[in-house]
Amino acid sequence: MLGHFHFILLQLPSDIGLLSSLQVLILDTNLLKSLPNEICKLVNLTKLSLSNNFLTDLPRNFDKLSKLTSLDIANNSLDHFPDSLCELRELEFLDLSDNSLVLLPPGIGQLKELRTLLLFLNKLDELPDAICDLVELNLLWIGSNNIESLPMRFGNLKKLDWGKTFTPSSSFDGNPLVYPPVEVLREGVESIAQYFKEHPEGPSREPSPEIVIPDLPDFNSIQYMQQDIKRSKWEN
Repeated sequence: MLGHFHFILLQLPSDIGLLSSLQVLILDTNLLKSLPNEICKLVNLTKLSLSNNFLTDLPRNFDKLSKLTSLDIANNSLDHFPDSLCELRELEFLDLSDNSLVLLPPGIGQLKELRTLLLFLNKLDELPDAICDLVELNLLWIGSNNIESLPMRFGNLKKLDWGKTFTPSSSFDGNPLVYPPVEVLREGVESIAQYFKEHPEGPSREPSPEIVIPDLPDFNSIQYMQQDIKRSKWEN
């Protein structure tokens, strides 16, 4: 295992690619804005932790790290889901929380081994239907995003821990969810599946109440009223 805990890294040397037998690499809490492409030569990595940095993207050959089972990129500056992540088919743990993600690609459904997927504190408006193919998911945190509805097949995620034990606020709170309502989510996946079965038409959209603005007197009328008030004062 290699980790840097006592000083701050601004960048990684390209020579890091020589550590070809490395299995665990911890680079949390540094000032890294990018990773050298040579990191993709560490093909024996099973765990890589990059949280609390300033990464905006991953190297183009990141999918070469095909043995990764755990990847933590929380609290960085990603505004998109790197496509290369969809090729890491052995991933069981993926933390992308506290970034600026606005969209998840359909390819996320290829990560069939995922048990934990953390996406809270992003800018997601929706979840792709493909997320419902991650049937091994036990822990899914989507809290503090902009999600209004879940995919219709969400009931496929039968191993999800929602509603089974204490459900942390990171799971789904902090979203404008209406389909299903939050009270249904708290009851767990079976209740979610039943809700979709009973409401296949999608979220209801109630019309906004009509705002009636009363007619206002014209300017001339206001002037006449003011003159009448002044005249009555003098007369009294």
